[in-house]
Amino acid sequence: MHGRSESALKKHNWALIDRLRDTSPLPWLLGGDFNEILTFSEKQGGNRKPHHQLTDFRECLLRNDLADCKPSRGWFTWMKSGSRTMPIRERLDRFIADNAWFLTFPTFRAWSEYSPNSDHHFILLDTVAPPHAPAARGKDSIFHFDDCWAREPDCISMVQSLWAHSTGSFSDRLATICEGLRHWQCTKRATEWERIPRLKSEINRLSSRRLSPQGLEVLLAAKGELSHLLKVQEAYWAQRSRVLWLSAGDQNTSFFHAKASTRKKKNAIMGLYDCNGYWQTSTTEVLRVASDYFVSLFSANPPVDAPAFLEHITPSVTADMNSGLLASFTAEEVIAAFRDINPRKSPGIDGLPSGFFCQHWDILGEDFVSLCLDLLRGLTDMASVNETVIVLFLKLTSPHL
Repeated sequence: MHGRSESALKKHNWALIDRLRDTSPLPWLLGGDFNEILTFSEKQGGNRKPHHQLTDFRECLLRNDLADCKPSRGWFTWMKSGSRTMPIRERLDRFIADNAWFLTFPTFRAWSEYSPNSDHHFILLDTVAPPHAPAARGKDSIFHFDDCWAREPDCISMVQSLWAHSTGSFSDRLATICEGLRHWQCTKRATEWERIPRLKSEINRLSSRRLSPQGLEVLLAAKGELSHLLKVQEAYWAQRSRVLWLSAGDQNTSFFHAKASTRKKKNAIMGLYDCNGYWQTSTTEVLRVASDYFVSLFSANPPVDAPAFLEHITPSVTADMNSGLLASFTAEEVIAAFRDINPRKSPGIDGLPSGFFCQHWDILGEDFVSLCLDLLRGLTDMASVNETVIVLFLKLTSPHL
């Protein structure tokens, strides 16, 4: 792609993409110089571009179900000498692709390289790039419950049995459930996913021949089982995609899968700079750098003279307001607060999302509320549940590497 640079003629660039998009049903990738940016973060220096130009480009990608292939290295691909202190840089060159392409090449890597003979950088793409994580997870990875199994009768029976026969604190009993579900979940996932292609093959075979009444029952049963497994698989990918605005149920599996793959790629961290400015890439060193940073961040500073500050603050809480704040917590307040949590939000250190507790509320609910009330009333040490998992992720949508 080499798009026209004249503002009045850029509409022809988008019309060309519209025509090309309908030429093949295969996975679709287009790369080159589009001579346009998608967001204002893709331009540095010079005059601000008219908003409608960016909107036209974005709408072209939207109506053709295309998305930008974010680069892992190199952001601005074109530079023009402006003032001596601030040259004009823009991201004019890129790759764009559809969901089918992202699903076909989930580990792709795009980047740009400086060219000494042009004011544009080269753009390069590797369809089978190695994973971006510093190291592959081992067998003892953190447990995360797949919410798609929460309504399965086997899962409900297992949770009920494990909870009834477990002892100790609430956290200890949850750990017992997690340990029991870990192996069951892995086996269940492998078995059910293998059933999907077999059922499709069986349905295709039965649909191409005359059927007896018994054969028709087998066909209908296979269709019902396949429909159930596809819904379960969709819910599985919906949880991993972290798309909270779209509910599972409309066969959005491919969309959820693409979002999950893109999210994993986006959040992968190749390395970290330590306190001395050295780039660390090994898993051991990355963990050390992250740990040292948060230990320093959350370490207590020398105490200050709080009363001296409070003397200069005008009270804004009335006596009635303070009376309400000091009132005893109730079970209804705990339940109301819990129901406000999205069931797809990230789980805690136990790996159980809020949706798990909602589905098994009749088993765990009473003990859960009792624990919350004991913590709020100071009857149970907060240290017993004051654990969390800190995850590093990029704060910028498109970091300038």
